[in-house]
Amino acid sequence: MTPESGTLACTATGELIVDVEAERYRIAPEDVKSLIFAGWPAPVTCERVWRRDGVITGQTTIEGHAALNPAGRAVVIQTRAGCWIVPLVSFQRVACGEAASAPLFPLVLEVDVLPSLPQSTLRLHYITLPVAKDRPCYVWRLAPDVVSEAGRGKYLC
Repeated sequence: MTPESGTLACTATGELIVDVEAERYRIAPEDVKSLIFAGWPAPVTCERVWRRDGVITGQTTIEGHAALNPAGRAVVIQTRAGCWIVPLVSFQRVACGEAASAPLFPLVLEVDVLPSLPQSTLRLHYITLPVAKDRPCYVWRLAPDVVSEAGRGKYLC
């Protein structure tokens, strides 16, 4: 059995805790609701606390975001440390308190093909996500001639 790369848990106040790679991130309750019901991306924050000369100081920073994937069936959590994915059903169950926690699965982006491709094969495409029709999304995608040759139609980040 392989260990989990991260977990998603809920607090008593409705805040979500994302534990990955010895870091603890948070998603505010109002952001969780807007992510589930409206599909709006939610900021992922991290609190850093340190002591200097006996004085405790802290800082809350936005370290990433959580958003629905284009199909609307999973939540992708992106931070400076990496990307993880959790099924939307598991995310909803944890957010509603039905489940204590849910595992996060690492999301590996395929950027290793970028150096081997000529620059003309990558094009910027404007797409509209079905979840948020009024908000544009810009993605890099392989040109159609490369997709037909390589047999892959995946989006690149």
